[in-house]
Amino acid sequence: MPITLRPQDNFGSVLNANTYALEQEFVDYHEERGRDLTQWGTEDFKAALVRAFDYENNSFRYGGQRVRVDQVSAFPRYDLTDIDDNDVYGITYPVKQAQMEYAYEGLVNGDLNPTPTRDGSGARVIQRSESVGPISESYTFASGAVWSLPQYPKADSILKSRGYVVSGGQIIRA
Repeated sequence: MPITLRPQDNFGSVLNANTYALEQEFVDYHEERGRDLTQWGTEDFKAALVRAFDYENNSFRYGGQRVRVDQVSAFPRYDLTDIDDNDVYGITYPVKQAQMEYAYEGLVNGDLNPTPTRDGSGARVIQRSESVGPISESYTFASGAVWSLPQYPKADSILKSRGYVVSGGQIIRA
């Protein structure tokens, strides 16, 4: 089924938005950086942009507040200032740039935010080893309730270096 991209506008009025950047922007951006995209097609690019949109919107706490209380996207924001204390309006290029970097990471490496491996009790497993004879099984569990989101230095730094991110990258479960 073909994917329809619904880009968020500068006013936050696209209530069912699923992207900041469009497919051609994505292609142009990565081709300008010498990245080979020939192994993927149009629908792959669109799906990657939608997944990256979701990841970008849910991975950090950003400065300011959403322009509309009913908008699904993290941007645009009201009362957001950049690292130089300039007011930020609408969907800025760094927001699109970060989304395009996340989308590329998703194409190359798979799921941006994979579900952590857990055992039957729900504890997060960080290492598992098995032996066949004489049967042996070993698990290493994560300690504490903090789980760090995967890091994508290129994309993360675009948002953080502009001063858009207040905090994020960890999920704390009770």
